Parts: sequence; structure tokens; C-alpha cells
Amino acid sequence: MDENNNTENKENMTPQQPVESAGDVMSVGTPSAETPSDEDGELPAESSPQSKSEPTVIVSGGAASSVEYATFMQRFVAVFIDGFIFFLLAMLFGFIFGDDNVFGSLIGLLAWVYAVFMLVKYGATLGKMAVGIKVQDINTGENIDYISAILREVVGKLLSSAIFSLGYLWMFWDNNKQCWHDKLAKSIVVKAK
Repeated sequence: MDENNNTENKENMTPQQPVESAGDVMSVGTPSAETPSDEDGELPAESSPQSKSEPTVIVSGGAASSVEYATFMQRFVAVFIDGFIFFLLAMLFGFIFGDDNVFGSLIGLLAWVYAVFMLVKYGATLGKMAVGIKVQDINTGENIDYISAILREVVGKLLSSAIFSLGYLWMFWDNNKQCWHDKLAKSIVVKAK
């Protein structure tokens, strides 16, 4: 291939822009004569796609849309509500069946099953629904699947709890407001529309 022709094509490309496709998000450059570039065919730093913090574009049902991430407080209150529900269940089981460690373990297992099922089926637990947030796949905008939900709720949340719960605080520094368990499951938490 001719090297001059290849350089000319690089000079005529605009920065990567997300476009919609049937069920996927993909980035493509489009030819443009007005794209600024230096002699090497590279974009100046101020127009580089990596230098801008743009909202994530999610394709859901074939239409692209930007997302508004859930806040730390929304996520915290949702976890508190879900925890309170299971606290009440544990109290009820303890009252009915006596103080037994087996029922405590069953409540913990039930909490994981509940979270996985609710995220796959509805995209949110009761606590998340109450505060108006949901969990979705970062690439498709759809509810996460069972594998992702298990990775997020079981493995990922154990990792997020390690090292002084740094994984939960990670959302403060992350562009997509993802905690470690979100990153592991390739999910994001957004405000429900």
C-alpha cells in the first residue's frame, strides 16, 4: 500500500465518535477535510478523544443514549434498604426458629440469590428501585446476565470490601463511576428513567 495515501487517510479522519448499531456500540472515524492535524497526521492534544471526559453512550433496543450515573449516596441508601430487608428476615427467622447459625448462613445465601435474580430480571434490587437506580451492562445498556451478576454480587463485592473497602470508594475516581465489582462484571449503575 502507498505510504503517502495511508498518511492522507489519517489526516482526513476525525476523532472516534460512537455510533449506533443494532445492539452494539462501535466507534468509527469519518473522513473530514476540516480536522486539524500536525505534519505527522496526528490529532492535536486538545482534540484527542482521550483528553475529553464524555458520557458513556449505551445502545439499548437499537437506539443510542447517554447515561446519568448513580451517585454514591443513592447506591449507599439502596444497599441500606436491601440490608434492612434482610435484617428483618433474619430477625423473623430468629424469632420463629430460635437463635441458630444455620439460619444466619441461609439468610446470607438468600441475600446473594435475591440480588443476582433481581439484577438479571429487573436490573435492580428493591433498594435500587426505591432510590431510582439500576445496574446495566456497560456495552449494551441491557440487564446483566447471570454470570455477570454472580461475578458482581459474590466475587466482586468480596473484592470491593477488601483493603479498607477501597473497591467501593473507587467510583469517586472512575470516569464511569464504577466500583471494582462493577468493573469485574462490566456493569454500570445509572439513574433509572
